[in-house]
Amino acid sequence: MIQAPRCDTALSLDRSHVHESKAALVGGKSQRRANLSIVGIATGEPDGAIPLGVERIEQIHHAGTDGEQLLNLGHLMGREHARAHGVTPLAKIRGWASVGVDVELARRPVDEVAIAARMLGEGVAQRLRALDPATRQREFLRAWARHEAELKCLGVGIGEAGAAPAGQRPWVEELERRPERPGVEMVYHEPKLDDPSVRLVQRIENFCEFHAGFGELVQGRLQSAIEALINEPAVLFKDKINFKKAGGAGFEAHQDQQAGWSVYAPLFVTALVSIDAATLANGCLEIADAPRAAGLIGEEWKPLTGSQMAGYPTIPVPCAPGDVLFFDSYVPHASKANATDSARRILYLTYNAKSYGDHRAQYFADKRANFPPDVERKPGTEYRFRV
Repeated sequence: MIQAPRCDTALSLDRSHVHESKAALVGGKSQRRANLSIVGIATGEPDGAIPLGVERIEQIHHAGTDGEQLLNLGHLMGREHARAHGVTPLAKIRGWASVGVDVELARRPVDEVAIAARMLGEGVAQRLRALDPATRQREFLRAWARHEAELKCLGVGIGEAGAAPAGQRPWVEELERRPERPGVEMVYHEPKLDDPSVRLVQRIENFCEFHAGFGELVQGRLQSAIEALINEPAVLFKDKINFKKAGGAGFEAHQDQQAGWSVYAPLFVTALVSIDAATLANGCLEIADAPRAAGLIGEEWKPLTGSQMAGYPTIPVPCAPGDVLFFDSYVPHASKANATDSARRILYLTYNAKSYGDHRAQYFADKRANFPPDVERKPGTEYRFRV
């Protein structure tokens, strides 16, 4: 039986606490910066003294079983930075089974409350919500640095302590647990219907190239099924997961082609894969029960009105986990809010005929510019979802 590593001590220090120690370690060559930095340290020793102080640590997880670990400041600072400061080994830590260290720097503004609710728990989010912005940022970074340091000490990565290591969790959970980062997956939030102060993850887009499992999935049986339907080779255009968490809103009636897609191709086909059971109560997809529309029945960038939908009554299409539904970009569809206490997650993979070109990169570049994910938004700028 393999004994799991313990993490008995976890703490965070702001830069004012570690500055003096860092200056001594690197020959007094300290460089003060305006940005706040938070160091999180976790060890397998209860009440262990932690002789550590650095200007910047990228991320490390240092663990072993021989009872003697060498914690080298060069590992923490990066080799080039360490050489520039003439850094030597910091200390031998005897009897520590594991050490986890993380540093967070205050850079661009983020939604601390939303991230805390998703990753650290609603209790942390509520405490942060009551603080002024400057204090909220500092306390969020302290909580996050402690959290990551403890998980590195335990060897379980981002997520809840004791959770399965990355690669063994369901793919959709791996995506949701990732910290939001500019330039990669695009994460969007929405206010909870019964409590707008709570921000929910609404959807994640543009993730297939950053996740090996999903990357393989989009080129497998689903793409083959699309090619059988359109009778020619296909390429991926868009990848999206709608989370529709408890209290998440529905979507007004629309055709996907209305979202400016005609500049890329005249027709798309989407494979809807139900991750959870999609029911009437949690807002399953509702599709027009009418002859197929061959063109737009409404204006671009505007939801369909009641009069436009008069000839296209919708019917709900409940799905079990694993069910796949195919529909093209002119099919009117909608969904209602999630009135249950659990999420209704659906994967949407949209393809177009290869003969129309591969436009996925351009589509997401355009979307980032016009409707960026939350982590990339400029403070004070209003962004509005249209279709």
